[in-house]
Amino acid sequence: MQIFQDLTEAIESFGAGSCAWQDALTKAELRKMESEHSEPEEPPSALLGLDGLALEYSWQELVQATESFAPERLLGFGASGMVYRGLLCEGTEAAVKVIEAPTAGGFDEEVRLLSRCRHPNVVLLLGFAEEAVGSARARRDSRRCALVYELLSGGDLHRRLQSEIPYLAESRLRTATEVCRGLAHLHKHRPEIFHRDIKSQNIIFSSDGIAKIADFGLACTASSRDARELLTTRVAGTLGYSDPLYAATGVLSESSECYSFGQVLIELLVGRPPAVLADDGKSCVLLAPSERGHKALQQQTVRDPKYKTTTKTTTARTKTIFTLQQRGL
Repeated sequence: MQIFQDLTEAIESFGAGSCAWQDALTKAELRKMESEHSEPEEPPSALLGLDGLALEYSWQELVQATESFAPERLLGFGASGMVYRGLLCEGTEAAVKVIEAPTAGGFDEEVRLLSRCRHPNVVLLLGFAEEAVGSARARRDSRRCALVYELLSGGDLHRRLQSEIPYLAESRLRTATEVCRGLAHLHKHRPEIFHRDIKSQNIIFSSDGIAKIADFGLACTASSRDARELLTTRVAGTLGYSDPLYAATGVLSESSECYSFGQVLIELLVGRPPAVLADDGKSCVLLAPSERGHKALQQQTVRDPKYKTTTKTTTARTKTIFTLQQRGL
């Protein structure tokens, strides 16, 4: 499928006038209808283990790199563990994620996925570490694991949107384009790769401002190279970003990821998450429908005050963000 590739063209066409985005959206819709009849890409080589996929570090090397996982080295929390700043023996700064309660296949799957996903807008996996705890026979069930990523020092999109520093419209547009390119790269693989937790906290910037998709702790792949949907046994994701249809049925598709991406687009424009936790801390309060429509944004009622632009923001450009999400492309 090339749905996200066509969405990239639609987003980039913001600066090309009111007709270009409509042409791009029409192309995306046609591609979506024809995708079932297209030839899938050649599958990658069979991956039987972790050997050769990425550089393997010893656990002691990571202990030294993070000063024994010192609290002051803590960068944050991911879907599956804590992330520390580390200095590797070769002098490279890195982010070390210690996996909490690694499952028999979950850790291996994440290493395989990220080893295949080499793209400027997907976080780079530098290596991994795993060490048995207890007897060698129990290694797969009792082990400690960690992933070593490139260090992205620019912070995440959520924090950038909450910052008082102006976030220009052109910069937000570039962020949306880069994320869309990263998603297109994931979904071109056969079997198809589903991230399952696209949200502003999982979009992280490099030191030079390039947006990258991160935290693949919930990612999974389609059951075969020809499959375009996956029936999951456990629904995963974040309230407000996850596709309600996926949450209700457990059926995961590229459209599910498009829904999540649509929520990020809205957040880029409005400047706040599409949903927040209620006072009880358990339920989720969605952004009011009146604040999601393009008419309200045209009237400047909910647009992020830091959403400054050096060019006139046209009605068509604003409307496109919501059209992308509503069409489920």
